[in-house]
Amino acid sequence: MRSGAATASAAADDGGKGEVTLLDYGAGNVRSVRNAIIKLGFTVRTVTKPEEVASASRLIFPGVGAFGSAMDILRSRGLIDPLREYVASGKPFMGVCLGLQLLFDGSEESGGIEGLGVIPVYPVALYPEPYPRALINPKP
Repeated sequence: MRSGAATASAAADDGGKGEVTLLDYGAGNVRSVRNAIIKLGFTVRTVTKPEEVASASRLIFPGVGAFGSAMDILRSRGLIDPLREYVASGKPFMGVCLGLQLLFDGSEESGGIEGLGVIPVYPVALYPEPYPRALINPKP
């Protein structure tokens, strides 16, 4: 179920709730998001290519990992402009975890990497490095 029009669950004409498109760009929690969508009664179509994004009627953009690495993947796969265009189209869209963060203008996380620029936010670190040990490894 890694490419193209892979589907799972009941078809929409069998009483399902319709199709949700899941973007699998190699960064993350695709399996758990797919399972959640199916549990909710939707059919899942997994896409991996830029030209497949525009055809989605509902798109979920998941992700786990580092902001900079994920942006590098999106860039190398030609997904940046298709994602921006999809969000601008007004069709239903949901970013999950890193998939939501990548919509920001950028992130301090990976040395000031530029994001997709859909949401005008630039998150910064809450604590300067080194992080307070009490938050990482509290003593009993």
